[in-house]
Amino acid sequence: MRLFPGRLPSALACLLLVTGSFPSGASAEDPKKTDSNPSTAKSPATKAPATKAPATKAPAAKAPATKEPAAKAPVSKSAGKEEGDILKRWEALMSRRQEINSQASSLKQAFAVADQKTQKELSLKFEKMMGEFQNDILPAMAKLAPLVLKKEPKNIEAAEAVVVQLYDQNKYAEVIKVGAPLLEDEKVQSAVLLNLVGVSYFGMHEFEKAQTLLERASTFDQQLFPQLGANFMSACSVYPEFWKKEQAIRAKEAEADDLPRVLFKTTRGDIVIELFENEAPNTVANFISLVENKKYDGTVFHRVIPGFMAQGGDPNTLDDDPDNDGQGGPGYKIACECYRKDARRHFTASLSMAHSGKDTGGSQFFITHLPTAHLNPSATAQKGHTVFGRVIDGLDVAAALQKGDKIESATVLRKRDHEYVPAKLGVKVKLGTITKPDEEKKKEEE
Repeated sequence: MRLFPGRLPSALACLLLVTGSFPSGASAEDPKKTDSNPSTAKSPATKAPATKAPATKAPAAKAPATKEPAAKAPVSKSAGKEEGDILKRWEALMSRRQEINSQASSLKQAFAVADQKTQKELSLKFEKMMGEFQNDILPAMAKLAPLVLKKEPKNIEAAEAVVVQLYDQNKYAEVIKVGAPLLEDEKVQSAVLLNLVGVSYFGMHEFEKAQTLLERASTFDQQLFPQLGANFMSACSVYPEFWKKEQAIRAKEAEADDLPRVLFKTTRGDIVIELFENEAPNTVANFISLVENKKYDGTVFHRVIPGFMAQGGDPNTLDDDPDNDGQGGPGYKIACECYRKDARRHFTASLSMAHSGKDTGGSQFFITHLPTAHLNPSATAQKGHTVFGRVIDGLDVAAALQKGDKIESATVLRKRDHEYVPAKLGVKVKLGTITKPDEEKKKEEE
């Protein structure tokens, strides 16, 4: 089963949006064909090789305290020159980026009135220009931005570049650390900072702060906000109450301290999951049964969308055919439990069942990167996904999962004193594609 990429938009798109949408996919044969909206773009179907987790630096040891003030290290001429070179290189990058923005704007205007042959030529020029931006300018910005920001803490463009990198890695706390201080000045009108810091607050369950920044973005940003921030605005108003109830439930769970737990040992690190047996007993029974029967060992996370979720649990990923990934299951299906009155909602690091419609779940699951309101249960519409657990340890690992990362082993750490035998509906299903609400609406209209 394939979850729709709720990620809106990618880090690259955040910086490219300043150029305005340009139909780079248009051709003489199909001049209206466009895919400039990252929200509708699908991730590649092929498996990405697992990569090593980024190394983490140990915290620097504090120097022993002395009564006399420490002497400042002399600044060498070479160090000063290097610092100046960094800033000059950054200025050159910003100048070239502005040139590309201007050229892209001109190409877009020319495209609107050009014939099909000219449109194709303009598209090729645009693609070449974007190739330079993606392959040359963006990597250079990624490398220089942290250095520039260290020298010039109020450099908005450098902060945007740093924040984009962190956001793309689901490092919401770090996004806030870099971007929030700059946004204390209400005169700052950075669409990138307001949107990404706002959504990061949402991902950290600080919904009021998220709403404040996203509302600021909505007053002037007509490009990035409709693509990103606007998708979280309505949720900002309802999630504070959801979160309050969730925290109360978690407090009671901590006091009882008897919920089942499962350990995933992955190629990226360990993840410990606590299971919501009280609200989703059959889904938990199914999951524990699969874990104890080693059904998850060796499977990979076949679909990972930064800023949305990491999906795994498909036995088809054990074979050599990447085309069938996302379509497998245990050979049976189980009923959804998301229509119960006590059903849990999706927050950051929630564990939820993947399916292609009501009562079609099997073995596939996903771990959310942030609260996903459109996947919450709706008894009226008979839609939603069963939340049956949450990550309690290894949050950084879960956030860093990439497509192709493997579950080396899954182990039940503890469970209640009874058998875990799921009620199966008994019909083997081929899981399909789950779409975002706006796509579902289009299908209904068709």
